[in-house]
Formats: sequence, C-alpha cells, structure tokens
Amino acid sequence: DANLILIFEIILMVAILMMNATDLLLQSSNYENYVITGEFYFSGKIKFLFSQLDPTQLYIVERISWWIHILGIFLFALYI
Repeated sequence: DANLILIFEIILMVAILMMNATDLLLQSSNYENYVITGEFYFSGKIKFLFSQLDPTQLYIVERISWWIHILGIFLFALYI
C-alpha cells in the first residue's frame, strides 16, 4: 500500500509542477490573458524544460497535466 500511495503522490506532484511551469510560460509570453500574480518557486525552476514549445503545445501540456492531477486526486480518494 505504501508504494502505491507514493506513486500516486509522485504523479500528482509532477503533474502540478508541469501545469504550473507551462502556465508561467503562457503568462510571461502574453499568449493568454492572464494576470501574473507571482511565481511558483519549484515550477519556475523547471519551466526551462518547456521553453521551446509553442503556445498551442504549452496549452495542451498544461491542460493534460491539469486533468492528470484532478483525476489522480479522485482516484487517490477512491483508493483511500
């Protein structure tokens, strides 16, 4: 059980870090009408991984990461 919970947590954390990193890039490039409210420390450190993507690809990665995170939370709640 502990290994499965750890895997769930790793997936959730990677998904939210990817979501925030791509969202920061979208905000900073003004491709979306977002208001920049601050920077996430750890996501800001990995946003270079996504800096070569165009805005459409950034948006797709951001949305997929969001869905993975939300569905992961629901699956984790069901598991518990």
